[in-house]
Amino acid sequence: MRKIVVLVLAALILASCAQIRHSDVGSGDVSSAYGSESTPDLKNDTSDRQNTAESEPLTAAPETVPDSGSGTDTEPIVVSVTEPPATEPPVTEPPVTEPAPETAKKDDLTTDGGYKYCSGAAKYLEYIKTENLTLVNKQNEVPEDYLPDLYKKTGMMKEAYFALQAMFAQYKYETGKTVSYNTKLAYRSYEYQYNLFAKYTRQEKEKHPNYTDEQIRQLVNTYSAIPGQSEHHTGLCLDFTPVSDSFAKSDWFKWLSKNAYHFGFILRYGKNQIDITGYKYEPWHWRFVGRDAATEIFTRGITLEEYLGVYPPSSGQESDALELPPDDLN
Repeated sequence: MRKIVVLVLAALILASCAQIRHSDVGSGDVSSAYGSESTPDLKNDTSDRQNTAESEPLTAAPETVPDSGSGTDTEPIVVSVTEPPATEPPVTEPPVTEPAPETAKKDDLTTDGGYKYCSGAAKYLEYIKTENLTLVNKQNEVPEDYLPDLYKKTGMMKEAYFALQAMFAQYKYETGKTVSYNTKLAYRSYEYQYNLFAKYTRQEKEKHPNYTDEQIRQLVNTYSAIPGQSEHHTGLCLDFTPVSDSFAKSDWFKWLSKNAYHFGFILRYGKNQIDITGYKYEPWHWRFVGRDAATEIFTRGITLEEYLGVYPPSSGQESDALELPPDDLN
């Protein structure tokens, strides 16, 4: 841009000089043009004219660019040079994508034994299929120092504990609800059962002051085991809360009643089975036996004693135990 301005100014200056020179030659006399009063030689004059003619093109002004203030109608030619703008590398913005709608993750189900186990339950199938038919009841006691092979601090044997975890996982998969258990409501020591039975005995004695000690004992023994006869000594069972008949109204109990046998568990003391099991209906008390045995017990609607072919003797109870009110026996 600066070079163009300089060229234009130079052209204007040359044009001005040429005009002045032509003016001097046209208005002056010959003597002033060629020297003092001497008449120029024709030859020299011709030579001078040729030299002048040859030199004129050198002094001829180029086309002038009229100044904007000269008053001429010709629009001035404005020469401008626009430098190309510096180009920055293009910035590519990542495409904006809408988040995909969340979809429920489908669990890979494993069909085994005609039942579809979720992945959280299927990994315990080995334990679910393990059979353990240990029987502890009023006719089959364990010694005071009996101690099952409990798994860590779970209060249960390993196969029973992991089958229980499988059942918890399946219930959560199907319902979205979480359940748990209290380890203190699983295994019980001989001493613990002794103190529990003694507590219930005192409570019943206060309620029934006219009962004999043996009647009180028999009454308590319809819902609490004598030390050594409790299934809780095995580490194969547990009580869910609440430990009352109201548990039968819970969604968890309803699910257990239909599905627990697929995981090797049975309702140990069902309705109207006191003549065989020796205990009242306990909807909260569930026992692990293994899937095959549990399936048959559930399908046939029988007790563990009946499955094993072990029945309580038809006699042996004290006669005064038969005098307990019917409400206390059901």
